[in-house]
Amino acid sequence: METSLGSNPSFIWRSIWSSQAILARGLRWKVVDGQHIKIWTHPWLRDSRNFYIQTPHIHQEEVKYVKELLITDTRQWNTGKLHEIFAPQDIQEIMNIPLNPLASNDDSIWHFSGDGRYTLKSGYRIIMETITNHEQATLWSIWRFRNEKLWSGVSRPPQTTVSLGYDMLWNLTQAQKNSTKGQAPSSRRDADDRWTKPPDPYVKCNVDATLFNEHQAVGFGFVVRDSAGEFMVSKTSVNYGLFEVKEAEALALLDAIAWTTSLELHDIIFETDSKTVVNAISSKNVDHTEFGSIISSCRKFLDAHPSFKIQHVRRQANMVAHALARAAISYANAFIMIHPPNILCNFISHDCEDNI
Repeated sequence: METSLGSNPSFIWRSIWSSQAILARGLRWKVVDGQHIKIWTHPWLRDSRNFYIQTPHIHQEEVKYVKELLITDTRQWNTGKLHEIFAPQDIQEIMNIPLNPLASNDDSIWHFSGDGRYTLKSGYRIIMETITNHEQATLWSIWRFRNEKLWSGVSRPPQTTVSLGYDMLWNLTQAQKNSTKGQAPSSRRDADDRWTKPPDPYVKCNVDATLFNEHQAVGFGFVVRDSAGEFMVSKTSVNYGLFEVKEAEALALLDAIAWTTSLELHDIIFETDSKTVVNAISSKNVDHTEFGSIISSCRKFLDAHPSFKIQHVRRQANMVAHALARAAISYANAFIMIHPPNILCNFISHDCEDNI
C-alpha cells in the first residue's frame, strides 16, 4: 500500500496502483496482541468512517504499539492509560474492540464484509457509497471501462464514459431517496421453552451475556448443573467495552468453556440463547473478523474435548444464566459461587419443577 506509481508505469501497473485507494478505504488491522500495530499510523479502529486514531500525537514518543495499551500479560485494555493518552471518542472506539485471550497474532482484514475477506462486490459497494458528485461518477465510469479494456479488449468513446457517469449518479441519487424497508423478524417459535436436565453423566453449563450501555460494559453469567438438576457452581464477570451482541455472546461462551475446563469438568453440554454463535461454530466457513477469531478459539476447545457439546436454547430456558449476567455489573471482579444466591433460587426451583 505504500508503493509509488513510478515515472513510466505500464497500463497494467497503473490500473493496479489506481485501485489502492479502494483497498485503503476498507483494510484495517484486527487487534489480537497488538505487537505489530502502530498506534498513530496504522488503521486499527472499527469505526467504518475512520480507522485511525484522531487524538493529537502528543504522547506518540511514549507509546508506539497497541500492545503497550494492554495490561501487562493480559488481553485487557489498560483503561487508566487510555484515559491518560486519548480523547473520549478514541477511548470509546478502542474499548469497543473485543480482545480474544486465546488468539495468536494481529491480522489485516477487510472491514466491509461479513468474514473479513475482500470481494469485488464489497469493493464495488464502497465505491458506490463514496460517489457524491459528477466528477467522482465519471471517474468510476473510467475505472469500469479501463477494466473492460484490460480484460475484454472493449473500447468506448469518452462521451459514452461521461454519459454513463451521469446516468449512474442519477440512479444512485434516486436509490438514496427511496429507503427500503427491512423484512419483519420471523415469528417462528421453538417447540420447548423449558430448561431440561442433561442426561447422565453430563452436566449442563448455561451461558449468557448482557450489554450494559450505561456502564460501557458486558456482563457474563454461567451456571453449571448436574443430571439431577442440582446447582454445582456459577460465575459472573464483567468485560469493559461495548461489543456487538454476537461478539459478547461468543466471548461469554469462550470464557465459559475455558473456565469449566480449568475446573476439570468433563461431559459438558453448553447452552446459549445465541443462535448466531451456535450456527457459526457448526459452520465450516472461514471468518477473519474479531467474531470469527473468537469462534475459532471455541472450536479449538471443542476439538480438544470431544465430550463437550454446544446447543441453542430460547431465552426462556436460559433465565438462570441471564440473571447472573444481569447481576455481573454489581461485582468489580469475576465472582464464583458454590452455593446458589437468593437471586437464583426461584429460577432454579422453577426449572426443576418443569422437569418433573
